[in-house]
Amino acid sequence: MTKFIWIGLIATLAIGCGDIQTQAQPAEVGASTANAFTISAATVGGCEPARACPSYQIIANGSYLYTQPGIFGGPIKTHTGILSANDSSKLPRLLTQRRLSNLEESEFTGTCPSYNDGTDYVFKIDFLGQTTNLHSCKNELSNDLLIVQLVEFFNTFSRETMESE
Repeated sequence: MTKFIWIGLIATLAIGCGDIQTQAQPAEVGASTANAFTISAATVGGCEPARACPSYQIIANGSYLYTQPGIFGGPIKTHTGILSANDSSKLPRLLTQRRLSNLEESEFTGTCPSYNDGTDYVFKIDFLGQTTNLHSCKNELSNDLLIVQLVEFFNTFSRETMESE
């Protein structure tokens, strides 16, 4: 009888662990937070054929989750951490409703890097109850300090992920 209980317990654990999420999931930040935000960022373009486009998510307390899919279905690498004190103080100052609105209304008129196997960036920014969707091939993002910082996080998080291995 105990043998069947153990088999049932192991089967339940195995089935339950199959639903573990490997991608960044939206985090809930309390509405009482003065500068509540969640930033989700992803790359698209030349990394897609190999299924190796990284993404990350940052929440208002400065914590982040970076995900680097394995090339051609290889092992997924994830890294969690807290932004540096400098980045944690700079990011909320760069997030303003006016800036996000201007970026969302802007139009990109150049040639998308992804057309030549390069990288484009996609951002979803939830800030004070508003959602802003930005795409580097649809919106003019190249000279904005917020976007420059968000793109740089890809390099920072990638480097930290490799160093932690």
